[in-house]
Amino acid sequence: MNNGFDTTWNPFIAQTWNRYLPPIRPSSAVVEIYARVLDEVMKQNKLLEVLILGATPEIRDLVLDRKLSSTVVDYSDVNYRTLSLLMKHIPIQESFVNQNWVTMNLEKQFDIIIGDHSLNVISYKSINTMLSNVGRHMKKHALLVVRTWVRPTKI
Repeated sequence: MNNGFDTTWNPFIAQTWNRYLPPIRPSSAVVEIYARVLDEVMKQNKLLEVLILGATPEIRDLVLDRKLSSTVVDYSDVNYRTLSLLMKHIPIQESFVNQNWVTMNLEKQFDIIIGDHSLNVISYKSINTMLSNVGRHMKKHALLVVRTWVRPTKI
C-alpha cells in the first residue's frame, strides 16, 4: 500500500536494488560526501537526532557505522524490509516509521535529515509540500542533506 504517496518508486526497485549501479544507487564517492557532512555535524553534537528519508541501505549503514540512532521514514514497510537485507549492519539502532514524507507527522525534530533522491521519487506537484513538512521536523540549526537530479518542471 502506498498510503496515497504519488511516487515513481515501487517494490520491484527495492527487490532488485542490488542490481542497480550509480548514479541510481549512491556511489562510494557520494557516500563519502554524506560521511563528511555527518562527521562535521557530529563534531558539534555527538548525540544527533538523525532522520533518513527512505530506506536506502547505503545511507542507513553510514549512520550505523557512526553508532548513531536514526529514524527511517518510508511509505512502504516492504521496501524497508527488502532493502534491510542489503545492509552491512543489523538495523537495531534505527526506528522505522511507515509514513510518506509529504504528510509525515513525527513527534520529534531532528538535527540532520538525509535523503538520497527523495525529491526525485515523488511527483513535482508534491515537492513544496514535502519540503515544508520536512522543515517542520527540523531543529533550529538542523541540516537537510539531499542528493537530487534536476528535472523538467511540471512532470
